[in-house]
Amino acid sequence: MGNKAFLAVVVFVALAAVFFLFGGMELFSGSGADGEDPGGTAGGGLLTTDEDGADDADTPEAASRGPVLFGRSRAERVGVGSLSGRVMDFDTNKAIGQAVVVVTGKGYADETMAQQVASDASGYFRFEKVAAGDAYSVHVTDPRRRERTVSSVAVDADREKDLGVVWMGKLSALEGVVLDAAGLPVAAASVQVHEGGGSMMDLLRNLPKMLEVMDQDAKPVAEATSERTGRFVVETLAPGPYTLVVRAAGFQLMTRRIVMASAGAAGGKVTVRLALAAPIVGVVVDDDDRPVEGARVACMKKNDMESVLFGRQFSVTDSDGRFRIDSPQTQGALGVIVAADGYPTLFTETKPGTGELRFVLVGGTEVLLRVLEKGTERPIERAKLMAMFAKTLQAAGNSMGFAHGVTDQRGEAVVIARPGKLQMLFLNHAERGSCMFNPMMGMMGQAMTLEGPKDTTVEGSRTVLEFHLGVGVTVAGTVKDQDGKLLAGVRVSTMGLMG
Repeated sequence: MGNKAFLAVVVFVALAAVFFLFGGMELFSGSGADGEDPGGTAGGGLLTTDEDGADDADTPEAASRGPVLFGRSRAERVGVGSLSGRVMDFDTNKAIGQAVVVVTGKGYADETMAQQVASDASGYFRFEKVAAGDAYSVHVTDPRRRERTVSSVAVDADREKDLGVVWMGKLSALEGVVLDAAGLPVAAASVQVHEGGGSMMDLLRNLPKMLEVMDQDAKPVAEATSERTGRFVVETLAPGPYTLVVRAAGFQLMTRRIVMASAGAAGGKVTVRLALAAPIVGVVVDDDDRPVEGARVACMKKNDMESVLFGRQFSVTDSDGRFRIDSPQTQGALGVIVAADGYPTLFTETKPGTGELRFVLVGGTEVLLRVLEKGTERPIERAKLMAMFAKTLQAAGNSMGFAHGVTDQRGEAVVIARPGKLQMLFLNHAERGSCMFNPMMGMMGQAMTLEGPKDTTVEGSRTVLEFHLGVGVTVAGTVKDQDGKLLAGVRVSTMGLMG
């Protein structure tokens, strides 16, 4: 298979997995046109906790219900991972050796991290042991005394976080203006600057991580607010690719890809034009028809990866359970997520102009997911599991939800879901790669080396579903450059999902 053909297959598999999880296969088709479940209720997924990740995992109630999806407890994420990247000169596109890289911050168990390494001749650096945490700062100083800081770096237990390329160069200011469709200035618009998207491999490895924060806005590296004239300035941005996310009340969210160079944004000052938005209004109640205050509602374009990553609109319900969101621009369906403490998380859909929505959050049932090694029956510990549940195996017309957990020393993870059927289980393991079980596609369980039960029914107060993970094969080889010289220090990863 040629390089281009192989790349096409890799991208296809990655996108297929992403869209299956975030919109493909009618992921958000859990409601009728009015946003309500045909049975009058909607819900499915996993219990939630505080948005800031406050620990409730030590209580008996929390222990019985297992880990949570949105805002998982800190205790469940404790461990040690690694952190790597490469330092490059933006202007010359050459590697920078002997750059000093310092990582600081605190892990989930309040471990204080302050480590320093130097990049090698290829610009590569690696921290072997970093406590799992989600708020690290990585500061880079190159031999020319240029500096750059990458903030809000997350490291997961038993995983390597690849920062990709850290571009070094002259800091510059991003200047731009926010206008409406008529060319008039928009004041008080929020302009967020996000680091450029990660690689497809990184996306595949972190699908469970993405789900954890779907009801929360991504943290930007910088942000600004437009003035009365619509003008905005973001000072001292390092060179490299970024994504702008612009929001203003009454307008549709707009994303814009840019590249920062030594003299500012490539192409000059940035002009962002916003279109008016139709409001999406509704109410969130429980199964006793009582309003749910503080429920987090997220809305995005269905089947749109850019919208999933950066284009989500957010709202929080008031004391009457009511919310309002400015609708994204689309002629198709909108995916909606409703998350509230103490309820399974709802994944559903609606359409612009539908009218007032009504979302009903209901309780769930306990599901024990057990993963064993095929042939030896040894438990698979620290496997990250992401399960999708629905009323039936047929995707269309179902209320759906996700459950997320990490297996313990017995190979078990306990999650909460509405009664129905397990539709899909995605497994991610530091040493065994990624694989998927889907009861509707028998060949997938075998090809992906993950086998599961024929009957995936979830019912009663507790359901046990057991899976067997194949040992796989060992692949050995050498890596050479174009001149045939052996290369040391090259990172080699398995696609996992390629089978």
